[in-house]
Amino acid sequence: MNSAKKYLILPRALNLCVAGLFVLVALVGCSTASEEELYETQQDDLAGSYYVQPEDEVSANPYEEETLSYSDNEEVPYIDDGAIDNEPKDACYQVKDGQIVGKGQNPCAAANIPVKKGNIDGINSVEEVQTKIIRKANSVVNIETPTRCEITGRDNSIISSIPMGSDTFKLVRLDKSDALPRFEVNNYTFKKKPLDIAIQKLVKEAGIQVYSDDALFPEVSGENIRGELSAVINELAAAGDAYYRYDANKKQLYLSRWAPFMMKVPGGRIGMYTILDALRGANINNLQADFGSNEIYIRLNFEKEKTISGLIKTIEQSPNLLLFDVQVYRIDATSNPLDWQEIVKDYGITRIDSSVSGIMGRILSIAPQKVRQTFLETLRNYAPVNLVSEGVVVMPNGWKVRFDIGQCAKIEGPEQKLSMLFQSNILSDGKAESNIALDTPTGEITSFHTIYNMNNTLNIIAVKGKSVNPEWDDNIEYIITLQPKLVRLVK
Repeated sequence: MNSAKKYLILPRALNLCVAGLFVLVALVGCSTASEEELYETQQDDLAGSYYVQPEDEVSANPYEEETLSYSDNEEVPYIDDGAIDNEPKDACYQVKDGQIVGKGQNPCAAANIPVKKGNIDGINSVEEVQTKIIRKANSVVNIETPTRCEITGRDNSIISSIPMGSDTFKLVRLDKSDALPRFEVNNYTFKKKPLDIAIQKLVKEAGIQVYSDDALFPEVSGENIRGELSAVINELAAAGDAYYRYDANKKQLYLSRWAPFMMKVPGGRIGMYTILDALRGANINNLQADFGSNEIYIRLNFEKEKTISGLIKTIEQSPNLLLFDVQVYRIDATSNPLDWQEIVKDYGITRIDSSVSGIMGRILSIAPQKVRQTFLETLRNYAPVNLVSEGVVVMPNGWKVRFDIGQCAKIEGPEQKLSMLFQSNILSDGKAESNIALDTPTGEITSFHTIYNMNNTLNIIAVKGKSVNPEWDDNIEYIITLQPKLVRLVK
């Protein structure tokens, strides 16, 4: 056996230490190897995958660089991972040296460089499409809105507790992997190879074939790597931000940037709302909520898995949640323009604790707890006030969340494209601090930063309707009322 060409040996005393791995993560837009070629598989159960052909001979020089190239007559593989990212089939981006240089239907074929269909860093097309699809589907049937979008008759206590028992928040990967063969890796060295090529080169001697459900993978390098095969594969996959699963019967190893997960959520509906709002605030929308089993199913990449792990850690360290009952009202003052100073004076200036200005409008902190109706009754003396949306938003301490006003809209109108972003910290002595923004798909309308007593009601006033519908009269405005509540998760 030529030791320069063999990296796997049957273990005698397994060395579990993975030594000498170092990583060069450089996202390759159009790359692959002179000696390794990508072959599209024809197997039905591998549709959408490609097989990494192992090199016939391993270079005697472990530091010899290899670059991907194609002959003039060779068909360039067209990697279609639109199904993975839920990207529309006509969305194709040409990437070269990490930059987008063209857009269109397979624009790279003529240039003889590979194409990646799907989400590219910095492009939010996937999230935008998902949001539109979700909202359209919600107009047909939705099992979340009937309980989320109704605050009448809810518990009005400022502080409440939710028993969790022995349950905890858990994130579990759903796809199963067989155990890899028990080989020991000995002095494996490579330089600047795409992750899938590096792994295929390693497992070739074990008769394992490597497939990928998506592409392209970053380049990695390693020097004198030793240890058990499974430990080495774990380290390599983590270095390339990839997941793998192994099928022992077929001796096939599958690589992917994405994997299916299940999140177990204690705390009933409030717990589910907390996680859903936090995930949406992190722009993670491709999920399925199961309210019967209190579980959320979702496909994640490494970055999003790290985000959710951070969310779970935050809740474990600070099991206090901040809940807002949100109500959005449209004011039709076309026949009598509003003078907010006069309205506040009529209501009673001494009953308002604070007033903070935003990009547009102001946010008033009003005490005591149940004066919201009184303030609205005062406002109704000046103009008609109509409820257009109401619902509940729940947030972990310090976490950014999003509440979809349109999802809870009571009537058809431009409010269906509105959402609110919250980031709050629960302070001592019954106080809280919040950053609150009113947002649309085209940008932020207004935002506020305020500190307030938890038993107060927050009222956002003087938000012009023209900011939502430019065709509206100048005297159509909004008032948004927010009633904060503290929810404690108790084991």
